[in-house]
Amino acid sequence: MSEDSYETWREVVDAIPDLVMVLDREHRIMRTNRAAVERYGDVVGQQCHKVVHGTDAPPPYCPHAALIVDGQEHIVELTEDRRGSASLVSASPLHDATGQVCGAVHVIRDIATQDRADAEAQNTQRLLQRTFDALDDAVFVVDPRTRLIVACNQAVEVVFGYRLTDVIGRNTEFLHVDRASYERFGQYLFPALDAKGALRTEFRMRRKDGCVFDSEHTVTEIRDQAGERVRVVSVVRDVTERRRAEDALRRSEERFLVALRHASIVVAHADRDLRYTWIYNPHPDFTAESVLGKRDTEIAQNAGTEQLECLKRRVLVDKQGGRETITFPLADGPTTYDVTAEPLRDTRGRIIGVTTAALDISQRVHMEQELRHRASFPRFNPNPVLEVDTDGHVTFVNVAASHVLNELGLEAAEVFLPPDWREIAGVVTAGHGEPFEREVSVGERVFEERIRSVPDIGVLRIYARDITELRRTQAERQASAEMLRSSQEQLRALAGRLQSAREQERGAVAREIHDVLAQDLTRLKIDLTWLHGRLARGGRAAARKVLTPRVAEMTQMADAAICSVQHISASLRPAILDSLGLAAAVEWQVSDFREHSGIDCDVSIPDESLSVSEEVAIAAFRILQESLTNVQRHAEAPRVEVSLLRDGDELVLRVQDNGCGFEPEKLTSPISVGLTGVRERARLLGGCCDIRSKPGTGTTVEVHLPLQSKEE
Repeated sequence: MSEDSYETWREVVDAIPDLVMVLDREHRIMRTNRAAVERYGDVVGQQCHKVVHGTDAPPPYCPHAALIVDGQEHIVELTEDRRGSASLVSASPLHDATGQVCGAVHVIRDIATQDRADAEAQNTQRLLQRTFDALDDAVFVVDPRTRLIVACNQAVEVVFGYRLTDVIGRNTEFLHVDRASYERFGQYLFPALDAKGALRTEFRMRRKDGCVFDSEHTVTEIRDQAGERVRVVSVVRDVTERRRAEDALRRSEERFLVALRHASIVVAHADRDLRYTWIYNPHPDFTAESVLGKRDTEIAQNAGTEQLECLKRRVLVDKQGGRETITFPLADGPTTYDVTAEPLRDTRGRIIGVTTAALDISQRVHMEQELRHRASFPRFNPNPVLEVDTDGHVTFVNVAASHVLNELGLEAAEVFLPPDWREIAGVVTAGHGEPFEREVSVGERVFEERIRSVPDIGVLRIYARDITELRRTQAERQASAEMLRSSQEQLRALAGRLQSAREQERGAVAREIHDVLAQDLTRLKIDLTWLHGRLARGGRAAARKVLTPRVAEMTQMADAAICSVQHISASLRPAILDSLGLAAAVEWQVSDFREHSGIDCDVSIPDESLSVSEEVAIAAFRILQESLTNVQRHAEAPRVEVSLLRDGDELVLRVQDNGCGFEPEKLTSPISVGLTGVRERARLLGGCCDIRSKPGTGTTVEVHLPLQSKEE
């Protein structure tokens, strides 16, 4: 049932002064109203006779017992044994889809109101039924085991077009779009009821005439005393019109935002503390994230932001709008805005902040300034400025342009004009004041030109800026960056080869130790064991007394040496990695870590075989070793979870602890050599490593590696 419908039903029932209880066939109380709670407390799930009479069995005059037998309404007077008060009880049967009595509604009234008991009890029953039928949402009571409809209200006819007799006793599948939709709804429904006891979702349903519509479902459950789910109550609301209204509103907002975007208007809201709460179409120098939650003077400290804050404060104090022209020093030069500010009010008319709309009028201001200074400005501009008529003839050259021509040994100022001059002139003239920007080479120099129309004197004005050194510096910087990238790639490739060579050397040393030194120690132990036996069976007593303890001590030393050799060999290159594969090596490493560190470990490895290349297996194993070492040294974690799985063409290794964690900034610290090595191992094989941590939340190292190395 939707929140509004449920609250309406609850308010009506709680407004009844009589005690209202809904009982099942076993006398268990399933629902109560506020009056019943005030008298008996929370008694849902308890048997009525225990609550009212304090007995283990219903009294002989129990109206509920009689109702279950004959299915008829019963009205009796009874005295509560515990309270000693007389009450008039009206019990009305409830029927399931088959017509069988499944419970009853009990209305209990003090006998002092006997003269009105019968009429008000009937009114209460009718009010409950009318409330149920008056809901605009379709309400279904469903058996959760069979998904058969047990009961429904009159709104089903309006929402779905079915008569009540066509619905009761049918499976809910006919209300869904198709079988797949029906099954998918069940997959959502029952896990949600198990977890939260309720579900609220939107789903597409089908009416009797075949029309498919959008609906909102609010589903709750009814459980018996044993905790078993016995009924599911589903409230279905047709949200087709709401969706249409939302779509229309969204389209209207999109058109409005498009209009704002092309109008170069910045619209923003600020709270009473003048901190931004929303902004649309900010200047390219800023992002919405960098502005929200801050004042203007916290974003940038200049005369423009101070003037804007003063305007907003004046609007809050005067409680009326204001308008000013404000100039801000931005990255691409001073930008002037026509700013309008109005009080921002809530639905009650209270001022909760300020709304501002700022129109960029920089172009207009700039043109006005040019018109005011066109006679003097171009002449004394430190950069070359030329004026050209529509035929491409240069009509004016300022001092700076003359100096450039003299330095380059050129005479004709037309060298500043591109070959496609007439096309550019047409674009600039049609652009209604928008400048045209380009680069042009004049001799050995490179100039950045901005061509602007000056319609009042009928010319195009060219502003040229010498960017020769800038382009040379950029080219040198780009070449340096390319060399740096090449060097880094070479270093990374060299590190990969060194890593591979080191692993090969480790494997060779480990095999040599295992095959030669371990075998020699084993033969030595066998000889010592044989010698110990010979001494025990014969020989002189004096010799046995002296040699037997020495031989036993030598045997123990041989055992310790064999263990050390095995540990060194496993540290260099676990034999299990080559013989049984990565999965077995991971299990062995985690088990060895658990034994030596005392930290509780949980390992998850898929049942199917993981086919990976040798390089990938070695890299994954070394990353696991480094991660576990970091856990033991730094994490202070009582538990570690390790998982190894296949995700498509990738191998995913995850090591997660619940230790102290660390600040993410430490990942870039020079002391984080181990974690840097983990990332480089993954990157050398074409994989990636994600390390997530926060203080107090533990650390997760997740590595994605290709199943086969890039060389393969």
